[in-house]
Amino acid sequence: MTEWGDIPDALEHSAPEGGIRIGTGVVVPLRSLLGLTVRDTLGRPVRVVLEWISSDPHIATVSQTGELKAKSKGVCEVYIKIKGTGIQAGPIPVDVWNVDHVLLTPRNIEMPIGTRQQITAEITDDEGRRSTGVLLNWRHDADDPLIVRVSHRGIVTANRLGRTGITAGSGEVWARLPVEVHVIPNPEKPRRGQGFPRLLLTGRDRDPATDEIREGDPDQPPLWQEPSDYIHNVWWLNPQNPEAAFNFRSRTLNPTLWRAYHAGRTVDMVVQVWMTEEFTRKGEQQRPEFWAAHLAAMDRHRIRIDQQMWKRLEPYVTDGGLDAEDEEQGTETEGNGSAESRTTNRVETAGAVSGP
Repeated sequence: MTEWGDIPDALEHSAPEGGIRIGTGVVVPLRSLLGLTVRDTLGRPVRVVLEWISSDPHIATVSQTGELKAKSKGVCEVYIKIKGTGIQAGPIPVDVWNVDHVLLTPRNIEMPIGTRQQITAEITDDEGRRSTGVLLNWRHDADDPLIVRVSHRGIVTANRLGRTGITAGSGEVWARLPVEVHVIPNPEKPRRGQGFPRLLLTGRDRDPATDEIREGDPDQPPLWQEPSDYIHNVWWLNPQNPEAAFNFRSRTLNPTLWRAYHAGRTVDMVVQVWMTEEFTRKGEQQRPEFWAAHLAAMDRHRIRIDQQMWKRLEPYVTDGGLDAEDEEQGTETEGNGSAESRTTNRVETAGAVSGP
């Protein structure tokens, strides 16, 4: 359960030692890269509006949402301020490299599904400098875009069975030899991420496994979770699904319909998490003939969870009250960007009491 504060006192962040090194043309989200958190005097997180400043926009710029874009070779500094206060973080050095060569190791990786592994990218720039700490763009060559998830730091999450080649680079310069990755079955169940599950929105929110906006998929369910999402403890509300799309399109003309649908999927998420944890604990004691009992148990827990969660969700559904409060507070410094995803955090109290 998260207890939120009102008055910011400190802006906490964790910059890499020596600052940020990044290849030209690469764009990274500073909010997650720096682990930004605003707290009050009691250590509680506070929602605020942040201002991002670059000392030299010709070298690197920072958008209003905190995306750092490396434009040309050189060194500059980035400052972060809490709007309306004198609180700021920085200067954070930013060193933009012209990448000349990229070497990736190891050459081959075999990964059980739901696990993570680091690929190291050794960079040589046009002055002969070398480093393994330069942020790059990453991609893989499989037809299935979700077979693996790769962050700007080269951390690979095995998400679906299969094979792919992963490469990294900056601008026109990419590694000549990709890393061959084979995702295999996992005999052990991956461990779910800690805390209250977050419901994010495809097409708007960032995938914690990649720091990129997660694209939706019409062939996936409205409430969607991949193995990589499970270990980060997130779910996705997928407006590209036909059912979700119908409700999402109504958000302008009939916002109550959309908020009711979104709130319902939030409750579904909590119920599924609770049931998964409950019956996983029973392990081999579970048998197929008990499925009817499982459904009955799910109905009982849904009733219990509904009663508690809807007390928090009703103002949001009827008049968007939670959205309005979030907009007055400004952009959150922790987690989700969209109003819908922020609403999930606002019902943590009810969800925590209910089970997961």
